[in-house]
Amino acid sequence: MKEVSMMRRTLFVLLSLFIPLLLLAVVWAQDDKPDIVPQPGVPLSQHPTQMLTIDPTVTLQIDGGGDIMQITTAAASDTCSNATPLTVPGGGQTTVNDFKTEDADPSLSCAWGTFDDDFQGFNTAWYRFTASNHGTITINTLGSTYDTVLSVFDATDNTCPTDSELISLVACSDDANGFSSEVEFRAQKGRTYFIQVANRHTGASGNAIFNLSLQEAPLNSEWEQMGSDATAQRSRHAAAIVGSDIYVIGGQTIDFDPFGTNSPSLTNSIDKYNIVTGEWTNLGDMPGVGYSNTTAVFVNKPNGSNCTQGCIYLPGGYTGGTSFEGKHWAYDIAINLWFELPSIGDDLGWPNGEPFAWSSAIPHRDNLGYYLTGGLSSLPAITTTTGILNKVYFYNIANNEWKEETDMNTAKYGHTAAFVGGKYCVIGGIETGGILSPNGQCWDANGGDGWEGIAALSESRYGAASAVGPNGKWYVYGGANGSSEAISTVEVWDPYNQEKGWVTLDATFDLGVTDALPPRIWPRGGFVGNHLWAIGGNNSLTNANPAPISEVERLYICKYCLFLPFVANVVEESGHDNFAEAELISLNTTYSRDFNEILDLYDMYTFNLGSTSAIAVKLRDIPNNSDYNLYVYTNNKGLRGTSDNPNNLNETVNITLLPGQYYIVVERVFPVGLPNTKNYRLTVEK
Repeated sequence: MKEVSMMRRTLFVLLSLFIPLLLLAVVWAQDDKPDIVPQPGVPLSQHPTQMLTIDPTVTLQIDGGGDIMQITTAAASDTCSNATPLTVPGGGQTTVNDFKTEDADPSLSCAWGTFDDDFQGFNTAWYRFTASNHGTITINTLGSTYDTVLSVFDATDNTCPTDSELISLVACSDDANGFSSEVEFRAQKGRTYFIQVANRHTGASGNAIFNLSLQEAPLNSEWEQMGSDATAQRSRHAAAIVGSDIYVIGGQTIDFDPFGTNSPSLTNSIDKYNIVTGEWTNLGDMPGVGYSNTTAVFVNKPNGSNCTQGCIYLPGGYTGGTSFEGKHWAYDIAINLWFELPSIGDDLGWPNGEPFAWSSAIPHRDNLGYYLTGGLSSLPAITTTTGILNKVYFYNIANNEWKEETDMNTAKYGHTAAFVGGKYCVIGGIETGGILSPNGQCWDANGGDGWEGIAALSESRYGAASAVGPNGKWYVYGGANGSSEAISTVEVWDPYNQEKGWVTLDATFDLGVTDALPPRIWPRGGFVGNHLWAIGGNNSLTNANPAPISEVERLYICKYCLFLPFVANVVEESGHDNFAEAELISLNTTYSRDFNEILDLYDMYTFNLGSTSAIAVKLRDIPNNSDYNLYVYTNNKGLRGTSDNPNNLNETVNITLLPGQYYIVVERVFPVGLPNTKNYRLTVEK
């Protein structure tokens, strides 16, 4: 797997820093006067103010070429329903002293400390943005004057998140660099996200101001471009793989509004793409005007005197107008000849008195024929009155006849299907009432108890493609969502590890991440060896005549590799910059460390007390032309002691503490910019 390129950091984006640690045992004796002596159990409300600030009107971003460009900033809204829209890149500065927390605000899932389950924080503020590209988004609150908690939610359905909808949580961070927050996650083009910034504490003194910076780095797709050709520029077509060749049959060269009944531009061409040479070969035309919204399957078994090297079967499809054609065709690949076979209507009669299409075919596991699942028997499609089938039929090559098999539990069309894990399975599509469904079901033709439900897709889709990989897992890619927009994500299901359900692969595996190579509805292809292929399809059904895609793409799937799902992460800062990464230190031992980067602003330590004790926390050898502050916190972020002498004067906190775990924060206040890298010394004396 190719490595995702690291996001280029800007002045206001946190750097991933590694701070070398040098532990020195140093003993010194020095009498110190206490700077502050708060009583145990009485929290202080003031927290360290971050050094860096963002101008409320404009920030400067340094792009990859070193150029300076301006980005407009905006203040956040007090409510989710009126969340301030941001462009990417963007940001803002907001004073939140008068901001409230709404009853419907979600709880803070990542806040440090012990709280009630419904803890919402305070002074919640809201932004929203729509990703203009597939990319890695980094958001931080560096330079804020209070302890922020940053959350990001999927807002594509325009619904503000609540506790009952925390499934929409994308990423959450309490502390990244000191008490500022930072998240990094993979955004999908066109998807909208809510950003919430909450105050971890109540009663902050002075102006409570948070800064927000939003940056984006494009993704490098794992899909490989294999060339563009007008032959591939079709949609709603059928495809079948035979050896190293992908046969592409019929389809539409100009798509049409799925809610209408106007005729598209059909093609009856059959073409062969060789994956080794990358060359297309035209094999002539199939009989008639061609089919769209059809399905094809290769069965490697003779059919009487025909199909000596196997045949590709097409069980009917859409020919324009307001109905379907039910003729059953076979294409003999050895002699490049089409011949007609008995149809379902001929053998059994049509289920609703009319031919149907939008079905999905699955070859028999032993090449004895093929199964045809579901379908649509009336037009227009995608309405509440459309005739949808739950029928399953089997075409038997041996006797050249159709027979009915066990009905699916749910009628559907526009779905995808495969033989996976020893069973015949269907997933997605549109169900009765025009409901777009993520649901799937599988059937064991060798004596099972009928169709059984399986895990639902992460995203409901129809018009998708699917194939079983060399690792035995089922991959679903492409398709349309409920807004008839193309879906880019690739999902995978392991029939031998079903408790994981459908896993959405990392966004670098998305099919279509740019305007030049957009996501696809009705892609066709499958696996040849370790590569998953995508040919044809179009990127939208909302345009009057969406153009099919001519680029052929492939995705490498390693048979023995473990592909990680899409995961949103809190950015992990090195150097003990937050409570979670605080270094555990011993009492009466001296530790030495330095600050060595521009954004190296905090060092954090933790220690344990087994009994109520009087301690002295001492910070010594602060470098010249520097100013450091010292803080002591409880495990629940209750501030217990502060020492903030000016310049490089020694800092000491003398305090009596109850048994428990405590945290020490060393804050670099000055210089702003590059620090003096001379080591300081820290000791907790008991």
